[in-house]
Parts: sequence; C-alpha cells; structure tokens
Amino acid sequence: MFSSIRWRELACALVWAVAAGVATWFVSLPSAAIIAAWGGFGGYLAGCLLAGTRLRMLPAAAMAFGLWLFSQMLASLVSDNYALASLLGAENSFILSQWLAWGGQALASTCLLRFLSGRQPALITAEILSVTLLLASPLAAHRQGYISRPYFLVDPLWSQNLDPIPVLFGLGALAAALLVVLQNGRRTRRASWFDLILLFLLISVLYAILPNRKLLDFDIRDPLGVGGKSNQDKEKDEQRKEQEEKERRERQEAAKGKGKGGKGGRSEAQDMELDKAPDQDQKQKSKPVAIVLLDDDYQPTFGYYYFRQTAFSQFNGKRLVEDTTGTTDRDLLREYPGFNQTINIETSVPANSPYHRDLTSFVAMIEGHTRPFTLVDGISASSAENPNPSQFMNAYDCKSRVLKVDYKELFGLKAGNPNWDEKTWKHYTELPDDPRYKALAEKCLSQLPAQYAHSDFAKALVIKLWMDKTVTYTMKANYQGSKDPVAEYLFVRQRGYCVHQAHAAVYLWRSIGLPARCGAGYATDARNRGSGSSVLLRSAEAHEWPEVYLEGAGWVTLDISPEKHEGGELEEPDPNLQRLLGELARAKSKKPPAEEKAFRKINLQELMRFLLLAGFQILKWGFLTTFVANYLYKFYRRFEPMWASGKRLAVAVLRSGQDQLAEVGVVRAYGEGRLEFARRVGMEALEGLTYRHFGCVLGEQEPNSKELLQLREQLHQQIARRYPVWRRLLGFINPLSWWSSR
Repeated sequence: MFSSIRWRELACALVWAVAAGVATWFVSLPSAAIIAAWGGFGGYLAGCLLAGTRLRMLPAAAMAFGLWLFSQMLASLVSDNYALASLLGAENSFILSQWLAWGGQALASTCLLRFLSGRQPALITAEILSVTLLLASPLAAHRQGYISRPYFLVDPLWSQNLDPIPVLFGLGALAAALLVVLQNGRRTRRASWFDLILLFLLISVLYAILPNRKLLDFDIRDPLGVGGKSNQDKEKDEQRKEQEEKERRERQEAAKGKGKGGKGGRSEAQDMELDKAPDQDQKQKSKPVAIVLLDDDYQPTFGYYYFRQTAFSQFNGKRLVEDTTGTTDRDLLREYPGFNQTINIETSVPANSPYHRDLTSFVAMIEGHTRPFTLVDGISASSAENPNPSQFMNAYDCKSRVLKVDYKELFGLKAGNPNWDEKTWKHYTELPDDPRYKALAEKCLSQLPAQYAHSDFAKALVIKLWMDKTVTYTMKANYQGSKDPVAEYLFVRQRGYCVHQAHAAVYLWRSIGLPARCGAGYATDARNRGSGSSVLLRSAEAHEWPEVYLEGAGWVTLDISPEKHEGGELEEPDPNLQRLLGELARAKSKKPPAEEKAFRKINLQELMRFLLLAGFQILKWGFLTTFVANYLYKFYRRFEPMWASGKRLAVAVLRSGQDQLAEVGVVRAYGEGRLEFARRVGMEALEGLTYRHFGCVLGEQEPNSKELLQLREQLHQQIARRYPVWRRLLGFINPLSWWSSR
C-alpha cells in the first residue's frame, strides 16, 4: 500500500508538516507544534492513500470531521477532568491536551484537503491557499504595512541594526518555494498547468489589492490623562508611550530611507495631548508636510486656512474623542481616494448656501498621514497623478465649500440642524458634569449687547472674545496627573495651547445648548501664501480648533486667538522652499515631451489592477454571453421539430429526444451506435425514431411528419414516466446538458 506513495508526495507531506508546525508554534507549546507537524505529514500521506480507494467524498468528509471532533473532545476531557489532571499532573495534562487538539486538527484537515484535491484536481487551489495562510499566519501583524511587526522577528533584527525588509522578502521567497513544491507534487500535467494559472491569478489579485509601501501608525489618543491609576499602571503607560514614540520615529526614518509613495505616518495634531506639552524644539518640528495649490486667490474670512483632518465630538464621560457610532461627523474625508476614484463627502454646508462658494485645490503630501485632509469644508476628493514620486508620497485633488462672507452675516443663523434627532443633539451638546462651565458661559453672556441677545452665533462669539482676552497661549503648560485638565486650565491656570483652548470653548458653548466640536488638522496664516497660489503646510502648524454648527452654514470655525503669548511663535515659512515645492507640484499639469512619454515610469500595481479589472469585465460579460447562447441553442435544438420539414425533421426529432434523455443523465457511450443505444435504453419510441432517421438520412425514404411527431411525443411520455420531475427539471435548467448528447 505504501509503495504507491512517490517521492514528490513525500516532499508535499514535508511542506504540510512545515506549514502546520509554523502555524502552531506561535499559538501553542513548541512540543505541540512538533505534534502538529507530524499530524500534517501523516494526514497528507493518509489523504494520498484514501484518494486511491473507492471511498466517496461525503463519507470521507464525515470521517475527517469525526476525527477532528474526537480529538477536540479528548483534549477537552484531558484538560478539564479533575481525576486525569490529578493522575497526570496539571502541567502534563495541559501538554497532552495541546498535543491532542493541535495534532488531531492538523491530521484531520490535512487528510481531508489532500483527499479532496486527489479526487478533484481543481481543488488543489484550496490546498495551496490553506498552506499559504498557515505560512503567513505568524506574520499576520505585519499585514497592511506595519513595518515594526511582528515583534518577535523585527525587534531582534533592529537590535542588531539590521533591516527587517530583506528578511521578510526572504521568508516570502521561502514560502513561495514551498508552494511550488506542493504544486508540482501532482500526478497529471493538465492539473499542474491549471493550478499554475490559478496560483498566478491569486498572486496577481493580492498584488493589486494590497497597499503598496503603506506604513501605518497606531492611533493612540488619551489626551486628558485622567488620574486614578496606580503607580504601576502609570509606569506601564509611560513605557508604552515611549515605545510607541520610538516606533513612530523609526517608521518615519524608514519611510525617508526607502522612498516616498506610502500613506503612513499621521498628523501632528493627533499627537498633541491635553496633559502633556508638545516638543519645545519648534525648529526641529517645523518641517514641510504638504504643499497645497489653490485654484484662485481666495482669502479666508478668519485670516487662516484651516485644513480639517478629523474631529472630536463624542464625550465619553472623560474627554472628547472621535465619533465611534458612525452616525455623526460624516463630513470628514476618512481615506485616500484610490486609483481613478472620486470620494464624495457628506458636507454639512448646503449646496445653495449664500455664505459659501466652491474652491478646488491640489494637495501633494510630503510626509505620511493615515488620513488625508481638505480645506474646510470638503465636498469631494479624487485621485491625481503624483507629479514627483521622489518628493511627494501621495497626491489628490479636492473640492471645498469655503466661507466667503464676514462673520456679521452669520448673526441671524440659529444653532444646530432642525433635522437632527434627539440623539444627535445630545451627541453635540454633552459635556462634563461640572456646573462651572455653564456659570462661566452665562457670565460671558451678560456682557452681550441687548440687540444680540437672541443670536446664537453672537453667544458663541462673546465667549470666544472672553477667552481671547483672558487665557494665555503657552507651549509650556503641563497638566500631567490632573483629573480634569480642561477644568484646571479654564478655571485655575488659564494657561495652555490649542488643545486646551478648543476643548474649553466647546464645553462652554455646549453648556448653553450650542452644538459644538473640536476640529483637528492644520491651520496656516493666509499671509504666508504671499502672491503665489501655493500654501506650504508644516508640522508645527498642526492645530486643533473649536467649531459651532449653524443652520444653513454647517460647521463654522471660530478659533481662539489669545492676546497673551509666552513664546511658541512660529517662524515664517521659507518663501524659496514654498515656491520650489509649488513648482514641483505644478508639474502635474505639464505634458511630458514625446520622446520622454514612452519612457516615463509606469505604476505596475495600478497597471495590474487595471488589467485585472478589465479581465474581470471581459470574463463577466463573456460568461454571461456564453450562458445565454447555450440556453438559446439548447432551446433551438429542443423545439426545432415544431418548424422543421422534410429530411431535416427526422434529424431534429431524434436530436430533440436525445437532448431530453441527456438532461436526465442518459447518454451514448463512446463507440456505442445509435441503435445499440436505443436498445440499451429500452424505449420503443427512441428505437423507432432511430430507424426512421437512418431511412431518411441514408436512404431515399421520405419522412412521415405526423408519424415522427407522434413518436417524439411517445418518447417524451416514456421519459416522464421513468424519471422523477425534480430530475427532469434540474436537467431542463442546465444550459450545458446538450453537450453530452451524441
């Protein structure tokens, strides 16, 4: 029996052993991984032997499932039974249960997959895919471009100053070699070619859909630093923050060293915290992150260009965070537009707003961000050609609806949206349970002139003006350890930076019923634009600002501008650098010369994606056309006797009857004559039709139309009496049944 196993199948069994062992190594004991490897090896060989027997597929699947279920139950019994645990010892009992669980699982699944692929060669793709998933499972943390993961592999390499990328490529090449060995261990050349085609298609699809050089970052936000933790927890938090900061810087350095083009990194605004001051070294932080080209000379009403990347509107009982319900803040651009894709944004500004106008712009990213941003308020974003991949990581076009009127035009607008339900109103007006917020807000409202007493926007404005005169802007504020940093900032120290200002303003507005939130992204002085159309965004311009919602105008930025400053002034951007980056970004509109156009760089991933989509469309319509054509031709053959005449009628009647027999699985064998087939079937009408067919085709006998149609009807009745309705119905709806009619 074992003599039928070839050396190629032994090699494939070793591949399964490696895959099962590798997948188990990182989720169980090392000894369990060895048992799982032996299970994969033995299961593959057992599947080879069973594939050569008369065992049917359904009983084989039931046996494999029973084996798996038995091993899992036995493992559970060994680990959970007190008597066995006492007899074997707790440690030995656990080890044995792991052996049974993982070994039985590897044995049953591998045996079933090999048996199925042995019976149906097309199913080898499922076998190859299973091995691929097993080999890739230890590197699951690296998917989507996490260059710092998996830790067990990357950390030792980085500690030795080694780049993990070549190692990851080497592991991928090794996995590919194992898959080639597995694919070649088949018995037929036909199956091998079929599997190679499927494997190539699988790799092409993965290459087209997986992100290219996408270095993602962790989105950790705990800006309030709520107290109440033990010293041990605080030490752990500090260690975690230090580790995350280290990884973030290493990823940025890796992105610089390996070229642009990804979408990694994140906004500096998301890194700012309420309880800990940002980095004081402004010159080091103030590096270019993006260049924006505006289509006209738009000058913002508030003197600053605000580029919103995210918003914090949900109060979770301790702080404002991003919305987690998915029902609010729908006006954010949450992802980069893909190839030839346009993303429409659910802007809060009405299309016919008399207070806004549309403005288009082009954004070229210099540093990586997890999310794109748009000039407030974004309407749509679409993909754009990267004008200089060596300088810019990404590029896209966006359209915004910008405020064009003075603040005075907004005094008559009511706060909120009448279409909001009670839940949405609560979302945008919830704040800490501290009566001091409302008391301070009402104190500010007492200074409001009588003619503006009923203006919601005037109420928000008077609170903003009070903060402008009262609070002090400083980057040296540190509220670490404070239970409520916003309350301490507003009611005690009144010294802080943009994060404190935005949260304080939002809480004050919400205390008097005005829906508000914090916007975050970048804000740059409009004067820095100069006379050109390019706006340079720098990391030091990462900002957070308060926004209030007005009916008919949407979210309106009403930023706090403290009159008192303690350092933190930002240097003006280098005009030469801004001009240079603007020229590089404008290159997108220049057509390359004819002699260079043939040699310009091609994005292979986009080309592969285009070819796959085109192939899918061709395949889809080709399949649909073939499907319809088969049905039409089948019905033509079935009902041809209704209009055929002469000798053609004899051919059409016999073929129609044979097609109906083929629908129930009764067909002529290769080499079998028509008369032998008719006699084997045992239907007199079929034998009569066959004789008359020969007489008309081979002789000069004129067909009797009435007699042929009567015989056809008799054959139809005989088939109906012999075979059940469900079988005939399944055959009738099968568009390919006529293929087996000979």
